[in-house]
Amino acid sequence: MKSKLIRKMVAAVLMIIEIFIMTITAYGDQVKQSYYFLYNSQAVTDKDLKSIKGYIEKFNKVDVQCILKDTSGMDEYEIYGYLKQQPKVDAIQIFGIAKDVPAFKVKHDIVMRSGVQEIARISTVWENSYYDTDYFYNNLQNDIEQIKEFTIKNYGYETIKVNLAPEIKVVRLPLTKGDYETYLNKYYSYVKMHPGVLPLTSFYDSAFGKHTQSIDHLNYFIQGNMDYEGKFIDSTKYTLFGQKEFYNMKLSTSGEYTKENMRKMNEKQIQNFVFSGHGTKDGFFYQTKSEINSKNVNTILEKNYYNMNAISCNNAEGIDNKNFVYKMLKGKGVYVMALTDFYYHGDLNFQKDMNYTYQDDNFRYLYYHYYKNLYSGINLTDSFHKAQKAYAERIHKKPIREISQCQLSNLVFCHNFGVLEYKQIEKQYTYKDLLNERQKNDFATYIQAITQEITEWTNRETLEKEKIKTMLNKEYTFSFGKFNGEDLYEVHDGIKINKMDYQRIGDEILVNIDFDSSQEGRIILRSNGPNVPLNDFKKGNNKLQFPIQLKYLFRFDASIDLFFYGYMNPKTKTIEGVKNHYISIKY
Repeated sequence: MKSKLIRKMVAAVLMIIEIFIMTITAYGDQVKQSYYFLYNSQAVTDKDLKSIKGYIEKFNKVDVQCILKDTSGMDEYEIYGYLKQQPKVDAIQIFGIAKDVPAFKVKHDIVMRSGVQEIARISTVWENSYYDTDYFYNNLQNDIEQIKEFTIKNYGYETIKVNLAPEIKVVRLPLTKGDYETYLNKYYSYVKMHPGVLPLTSFYDSAFGKHTQSIDHLNYFIQGNMDYEGKFIDSTKYTLFGQKEFYNMKLSTSGEYTKENMRKMNEKQIQNFVFSGHGTKDGFFYQTKSEINSKNVNTILEKNYYNMNAISCNNAEGIDNKNFVYKMLKGKGVYVMALTDFYYHGDLNFQKDMNYTYQDDNFRYLYYHYYKNLYSGINLTDSFHKAQKAYAERIHKKPIREISQCQLSNLVFCHNFGVLEYKQIEKQYTYKDLLNERQKNDFATYIQAITQEITEWTNRETLEKEKIKTMLNKEYTFSFGKFNGEDLYEVHDGIKINKMDYQRIGDEILVNIDFDSSQEGRIILRSNGPNVPLNDFKKGNNKLQFPIQLKYLFRFDASIDLFFYGYMNPKTKTIEGVKNHYISIKY
């Protein structure tokens, strides 16, 4: 009797233990998330660290296990190795600029491609240049030595086997010592004031200049694809600014790309801003004039908090405290999506319909999913991460050799700067519920117009492709000359052409040029389409060779431009100004 009772007691204890183990397993695998918060104890004040710990305390500890890790003295590979050893990593928050908590360095070495041309960029200046990225923290499955060897150009080739699937949410707050208390107090205020659905305001400028085939037309993408085709946002929630003349059909544009309009919109309420066009580490350019930059951003956008999607080059270059992103985050900026490298508009065709988005590795696929997530009520951190995943999965449906290296570069260097969200503050936005009958009729008219415009554009593009295909099957004699009728070989603007010829190899011509130059500069293939950098050149004698694809030459009125850096050269700081030596290509 006694032994039977003992057996029952043991069985009961074992059952309790089994239930307890099952509970732990279910809790660990299905609910509990592991978030790692990286900081450098040498790059924070006591107040900074207290603020960081206070922020971490706001996470729901039932759902999230928070691990604070001091990375002082560790390089990026040691940090990666530490994270790789952890049993579970679901999200990583980095506090600090790259000097404080290191990012990865990637050598700048890619093949240019822009939908109409594919050209090797041979550059003595870029040969040993590196750009920063946190992208490798997104995936802890890689071998460190493989990451060290990775470049965009060698990805998937030969022995470089790197997994680029973004499995982990990564957010960096690129501030530094003494900055954190102010930012985190700002963030708490932003969360408290957040209305649930933020309006989207776009300031668009073409990176390709003013012409009818401005393929990077962001405002068209918002109104045509996100609104009328995607149906997840409507004109009650977005406002567009920029020139209307880029496209034949009317856009609901509210004004020009000016600092006055930026200030006006920031004064209204909290915004999701998206700015596009030419840009640098220091800010944005509208045509050739800087409207907003590191010096004035916090006086122009000084009223309300905002999130910024910066579709431009190098706004986060260096991940340091000298770039445009740092300045925004020191002001009213809360989250900033930006690139640490050049932003490649090639293949970023905003003028086509959604079929194009889903058929090609166009980077607008990422933006489409980002905003679709955001306006479906998903928080900003998860919207960015899910969009990264969707785009990475999309492009890897292609063989690696067919993936546009430009768009792969955009993926690796595009970052979400801010903090992981401890609270869900977005609310679902229901598109059609807000429309009255007049708006619905207006939208129906617009859909009809947009369909007609897309059809006309597609037909023109098809005819153009057939025309070029026919031309490529013919033989041509090419010659080089000056536009103004002068002798090509006369000295002009500090350039003396000694010899220039070519040889045709298949669908391209290989140009050889021997010239003397009074300054260093860059050779550009210039046209009424995208301009393509070819080679850098030095002061003195240059003997250079570069390919020009004929499909590009036949489609656009192209010329070769020997462009002096002049005052724009950061190395020489010369003050002679910019000069250009144009060479026409005739056939």
